[in-house]
Amino acid sequence: MRLFLARLALTLAVVGVGQLASIAEVGAAAPRHVSGTWATSAPVITAVHPAGMNAQLVAVATARFVGDFAGTTVFTGTFIFDAQGNLRGHATEAFTGTVSGVGSGTVLFEEEATVSASGAVHVAATITQGSGDLAHLSGMLIFDGTSALDLSSTGTYAGQIQT
Repeated sequence: MRLFLARLALTLAVVGVGQLASIAEVGAAAPRHVSGTWATSAPVITAVHPAGMNAQLVAVATARFVGDFAGTTVFTGTFIFDAQGNLRGHATEAFTGTVSGVGSGTVLFEEEATVSASGAVHVAATITQGSGDLAHLSGMLIFDGTSALDLSSTGTYAGQIQT
């Protein structure tokens, strides 16, 4: 009888955990589309290192977002500048401001970025954490635009977020 009661208790516990997980999923909002524009300052190059035929750059810049994300950011990135004039790399960006329909706070993005020799900018940004009203925000934004010779840039962003 003890063995039966122990198995019954374990079964009920597993079923209960499954029900809690289902309840948590019901509470999550559906993903929604966001969009807007952005502009970055010319980056400050803080370090340059040889990387074979290329150069590795460490850069810091600020940006302003307008639209569903409205606020300012600071990003720090490590980029490879190749012999053809293309730039590609990884950045961490800290956004402070508001997200429409969610509230205000901070969001951290991890980004993969490219700037072609012709000035085309493409950035894939994944939200990794947040604070304030944005603490439970997740999602991904895509930034496309153009870069000036000083690497300041402007463009549009669009993506999906979920709370």
